[in-house]
Amino acid sequence: MNLPKTVEIIKVGPCDGFQNIKEWIPTETKLEIIED
Repeated sequence: MNLPKTVEIIKVGPCDGFQNIKEWIPTETKLEIIED
């Protein structure tokens, strides 16, 4: 098996986590979570 010698780690933003939640989340709540 040939594995790469290096890897790149990319940070994701808060929206990536919110997309996994099926219920609607008010913008105000999202801002509170992000700013906390």
